[in-house]
Amino acid sequence: MFRKGFAFAIVVLFIGASVVSGLNISSKNNTQPVHRGWLYVGGSGPGNYTHIQDAIDNASDGDTVYVYNGNYYENVIVNKTIDLVGQDRNDTIIDGGGENGNVINISADWVNLNNFTVQNSSTEWSNYGGVTLYITNHCIIENITSRNNDCGLLLISSNNNTILSSYMNSNYDGLKLSFYSSGNNISNCDIYFNTCGIHFLSHTEYNTVKNCNISNNTQLGVDLHGGLIVYNVISNCILSYNGVAVGFPLEYYGCNNNKIIYNKISNNSCGIGIPLPDMGPPQVNNQIYNNQFMNNNLSAYDANTNFWDNGYPSGGNYWSDYNGTDDYYGSNQDIPGSDGIGDTPYTISGGDNQDLYPLMHPFEMYYILQIILPNILIFEGDEFPVLAYSLANLPIPDAFVEFNDETVSTDSNGTAWFTAPQVDTDTYYEINATKMGYTGANETILVKNVPSEFKNAFIFGRITNLSSEVECITFEAVKTRVLTLNPLSFNTYLSGEKFSLSKEYKGFIGLHFMFALCKRLV
Repeated sequence: MFRKGFAFAIVVLFIGASVVSGLNISSKNNTQPVHRGWLYVGGSGPGNYTHIQDAIDNASDGDTVYVYNGNYYENVIVNKTIDLVGQDRNDTIIDGGGENGNVINISADWVNLNNFTVQNSSTEWSNYGGVTLYITNHCIIENITSRNNDCGLLLISSNNNTILSSYMNSNYDGLKLSFYSSGNNISNCDIYFNTCGIHFLSHTEYNTVKNCNISNNTQLGVDLHGGLIVYNVISNCILSYNGVAVGFPLEYYGCNNNKIIYNKISNNSCGIGIPLPDMGPPQVNNQIYNNQFMNNNLSAYDANTNFWDNGYPSGGNYWSDYNGTDDYYGSNQDIPGSDGIGDTPYTISGGDNQDLYPLMHPFEMYYILQIILPNILIFEGDEFPVLAYSLANLPIPDAFVEFNDETVSTDSNGTAWFTAPQVDTDTYYEINATKMGYTGANETILVKNVPSEFKNAFIFGRITNLSSEVECITFEAVKTRVLTLNPLSFNTYLSGEKFSLSKEYKGFIGLHFMFALCKRLV
């Protein structure tokens, strides 16, 4: 699939070979490559089509219809498996004129659409879209701006499609999934200044909305409104300054088992609202956890029975209006100490629901590592701990900590132990901490050199491996007694510890026995 930025067409024809060796399309040049299966609209090339629909009508499955910059006033029907590619999203504009239904209607599988601005569909009963997928599967819609339409993107009975990196603004519904549309993935989209950002309607399941900015929509950010809306996931989105950030069904029934997780929900009239349905069974078993609720007029409303936390220690949501404290560690509130989870539940308005484990910090702080060093400098040979904690000050077990080419996993207290290496001079070392699903951290520690020091000692007993170096006599203890004079101490060494003595000694040192007053190197 060709995307924005395909520039200049280079065709190298080797003599006697008839081989096309390069293909690229310029955003500033209308020169066309010799390439079977490509049709061109606009521009100044010979044989280019004037209308997009004419090119599609003459295309075959697998072809690419490439559209040069310009304004195209038409309603396009894509009923073949093709790539429909614009030269530049901002300057390749398809305008439906506001009267003739969908601007682009896709009714074939495996269609790739990218690099267009699509605008001015009909606006009747929210049934028309800037881009409409009608009973289609496995299409990719990428880098589209859809504006001033009834629906920016409308999916009807369409499954397993991908919508990414697109902009839906100034529509009635930014994105609408309806009537048995399942398994679709929407990611990295900006959906704003619509009446409703995303609208789930009737029998939609297993759809995923991720990493989207759904903001400044006048009534609803996300509306799950209709029967049998199940097993959808909305995660890692920003929902702010909407009339209601996430509106669960205002009527109808059967909106169950959906997940709302890892979202930032702020400055809305209501963060999430789940009222009683007007008919049928209630909306139950939806999971809402690890979200961040900030400065909403009403954080949440739930008149049904849903889950507002993920148990301990995963926790619930962060609520900016939570007034509880965190004085205990553990789900039973019986061990003093902070664990980043409030000791008292957060009550959800509208019924009997509670977030039993409200977070004391915004959820992302629980997944950002920090390294805590009890000492920022240590001496060579010292054993020292490295603590891996989250920014919410929770210990992180099973994190990988690397120091001096050694990697150690943290224990249940988030601690890894290391021994400082021997260094000739004071040396800085970097410590790194990583764990899957967390943002890594690094710190620097100073390992200080310890100057050699001789202390007076009286040593006697059996020895082995006697040798002599430039400044010292060395041996290994077998049954050796050491009386250190300052400070005074007496020890017996049996297991082969290595000793170094100054060559200035008084007494006897043999291959297997010694009895000497000497200076010991420590």
